[in-house]
Amino acid sequence: MKVQIKQLEPNPYRDMAHYPIDREKVEALKASIKQTGFWDNILARKNNGKVQIAYGHHRLAALLEIYKSTDEVDIPIKPLDDATMLKIMANENMDEWKTAPAVIDETVKVAKAFLEEHPEEYDAHGGRGPHVGFRIIAKFLNWKEFRVQDSLERLGLIEQGVMEPEAVRVLPTERAARDFTKAVKQFKPTHTQQKKAAATIAGMAKGDRGEAAVRGAITEQIYRKEKPKHKEFKLLELREEIKEASRLARDLSSKLLTLTRFKQELADQVYRAEIKVFAIDWNVLVQAQKSFIGEKKNVKQLEG
Repeated sequence: MKVQIKQLEPNPYRDMAHYPIDREKVEALKASIKQTGFWDNILARKNNGKVQIAYGHHRLAALLEIYKSTDEVDIPIKPLDDATMLKIMANENMDEWKTAPAVIDETVKVAKAFLEEHPEEYDAHGGRGPHVGFRIIAKFLNWKEFRVQDSLERLGLIEQGVMEPEAVRVLPTERAARDFTKAVKQFKPTHTQQKKAAATIAGMAKGDRGEAAVRGAITEQIYRKEKPKHKEFKLLELREEIKEASRLARDLSSKLLTLTRFKQELADQVYRAEIKVFAIDWNVLVQAQKSFIGEKKNVKQLEG
């Protein structure tokens, strides 16, 4: 069906403010269209006199920049219901934005509201009880349950004012968001501290975004104190050594928390040799700690 470009409207379930158009993708599409012409890879429906596209938002942006808004394009028009439009939007978002936590959260929020407003869809997907839970949303979107469950937890913390939505918006992966959520619940950083920590995490290399690093980014914001400026090499060197020691201490803390899951196995004589080596190394660490602290009984006294 031929439609004027200006008549095409976005998918009503896609929040364009949250998912702005990617300029690089638009430029690539513009180059492709100029070279081979426009093919009908925008799907739309007619709804209350409007022509709403199900997917192809970047192609629409490219068309608006190449042609006049009154020019016509030939695209398929299908009788798509609201549920299908939402599912197509979810798939398009995941394709374009991969597993960005903010995109996942917005999609889950929209899907939850849709299922609450459309009991027939809720019932069709096996809904039971008054509340739309993560299993029904996951089934509706055809997503993994853990993805929806994690998202609902983040959305709940945002609604309670515990988690800063702008911090979530810059987190690069689901894993980083999951670790970030755990750290926020444990350390309760302010919204400003969360935003700064999230920016630090976003700037990390992919392989450096482990749970200890995420926790460290948050605790660094909470416990950091302004240090006096000093240009003497030894003090600069000391500062770097302290930072490295702090990082290792955080990693050790995280590892010990992991070991607590194996309390039953630690009591098994099968692991006696490994535990003996661990005990020796631990004793060396304790002696090094005593040597560092000196006459002080703990690190708190060292701070004083």
